[in-house]
Formats: sequence, C-alpha cells, structure tokens
Amino acid sequence: MAGIKDVAARAGVSISTVSYVVSGKRKIGAATQARVRAAALELGYRPVVDATEPASARGTHVLAVSSPLRPYTDVSNYAAFFFALAAAKRHGYDILLLTHEAGDQELRRVADRGMADGVFLLDVLLSDSRADMAGARSTANTCSACRCLWRRCSPTAAT
Repeated sequence: MAGIKDVAARAGVSISTVSYVVSGKRKIGAATQARVRAAALELGYRPVVDATEPASARGTHVLAVSSPLRPYTDVSNYAAFFFALAAAKRHGYDILLLTHEAGDQELRRVADRGMADGVFLLDVLLSDSRADMAGARSTANTCSACRCLWRRCSPTAAT
C-alpha cells in the first residue's frame, strides 16, 4: 500500500506538501495540488482519516462475525444480523466472517493481530469457548440471540 512518502516522491514535493493538499490546512497552488492528487490516485494512496490519533486508538473499522457452520445450523435465522451488519457497513465498518468450528482459535488469532474492533458471536452454545475467550479480551455487551463483544467500537455503531 502506498504511503505519503511514495506520493511525495512521485509528485516531486515534500511530505508536508502532500499532507497539506490532503488535509486542506494550507493553501497550495493548483498545479501542485493537481500533481499530488494525480500521484495519489495513480498509487492508490488512501490517507489516514485522523493521523493525530495513534493507530491503536483509531481501530481497524473491521467487525468480525463468528459463526461455526455446524450440520444443524439454520442460517435463515441470521437474517436479522445481516441488517445489523449492513448498518455497520454504512458506518464505515468492513466485515470479517469466521466460520470455523474451532472459532475460539480464530478469535484468538484475530484478537492477537488486532484485526477487528469487535465481534458478533452467532450460534452461541451454553458452554461456548468462543464466548469465554472473547469475553476475557473485551467488554461484553449482549444483544438478542447472540453475544456481541466490542473492544474499540460502540454497540450503537451497528444499529
């Protein structure tokens, strides 16, 4: 993924000039702006929305959905959650689907790598290692028919 240094090099300007063009904080000449924007487009550069916050505070804007596909799983019951996920998408979140039977291992990998801000647990059993593992790592919030566990995002973001 291209960074601000790549855009600056391609456009033949300083990193601060790229930053000013992207943020609009300083007046930059039209020709220079055009060069910077063309370089950014060509390289596929996407600026960080709020670079003043540390990356760990910004989060990933990814929500994980953990739902093991068991022989008896009736996925038609999940329709309501697809609407919640669509709402999360409208709020700028991407969705990571985890379908492995050993979902606690998947959740541990996702949590250890900081790949998601929160997780929806679907098809939760009375004794479910996914819920135990996720609950130990997050602040738990409960919603109907599933357990929603969030780390850096608000439960209202998916409503």
